[in-house]
Amino acid sequence: MEKEMQYIYTIYKEKSFTKAAEKLFVSQPALSAMVKKVEDKIGAEIFNRSTNPISLTEVGEKYIDFLERIMEIYMEMDDYLKINKKNIANTIQVGGTAFFCSYAFPPVIQTFKEIHDTINFQFTEATNNELVDRLSKGLLDLFIEVDDIVREGIKRFVWGKESIILAVPKVLKVNQKLDNIALKTEDIQRKLHLEEDIQGVQVSEFKNEKFILMKKGNDSYSRAMRICSNSGFSPNVFMEVDTLLTVCLLASEGHGVAFIRDEIPNVLNLGNKLSFYKIDDPLAIRNIYVYYQDSVKLKTVVKEFIRFMRNNTY
Repeated sequence: MEKEMQYIYTIYKEKSFTKAAEKLFVSQPALSAMVKKVEDKIGAEIFNRSTNPISLTEVGEKYIDFLERIMEIYMEMDDYLKINKKNIANTIQVGGTAFFCSYAFPPVIQTFKEIHDTINFQFTEATNNELVDRLSKGLLDLFIEVDDIVREGIKRFVWGKESIILAVPKVLKVNQKLDNIALKTEDIQRKLHLEEDIQGVQVSEFKNEKFILMKKGNDSYSRAMRICSNSGFSPNVFMEVDTLLTVCLLASEGHGVAFIRDEIPNVLNLGNKLSFYKIDDPLAIRNIYVYYQDSVKLKTVVKEFIRFMRNNTY
């Protein structure tokens, strides 16, 4: 509220220039001069100085009426800003790919909110380049990504690891000679592929098949190409797509071999159309990173959530 309105309202409440001046810690002549300036501006007197105590003129009553409405609006605005500030302080902005936002984040957030029920989360689904940009601009508090990103001002820690497996349409004849090492959906769900005595496959066994890959520019594509290269061939890429969901659905419809996250059979119903294979290559195991800003002071709730994630790995 402007100082002149505050001063005039204090005079009205105190019904005295002297008492108002004392309360406002200003001299009485300075206060009187300020009121006179306002009265000159509106072309009418606000206070009737001939009465004791001073009273409002007709114009003054209207002025105070408008002033109280303005003060009420100021109070509403102040309350709103305080609530909004509190909401911002209690909101964590997290980012990731569609898979992480849809399947990986919700369980850990649900557990976290059982302890901190006043904390809110907002999700942003984006590519890794977009996530880095948003984090750098302060639009995100943290994000999850498998890409190995090294950028000044950004810190990270390993939240967990995941396995890449092959999803192969059962209609392909190549499955017949590999039947002894093929895995079913329930085998993947039971994490049998993580056991050391489960035999992995050389990806070159599928070198004559078509492959469905994620588009260039992310870890899934580059890792798939490197695994194929390590196995001595360049894949016949039938299609490149934007999302892992599309990769899985195309594979389940028999359109090609796919590299997928081992968590996919747990969250998607792919029917009984695919055989799965553990990949015999160290690149089939990759880190899942949590990235956050190093150059800014993290909110208390963000620090707490990062601490929680460190203790509750994927």
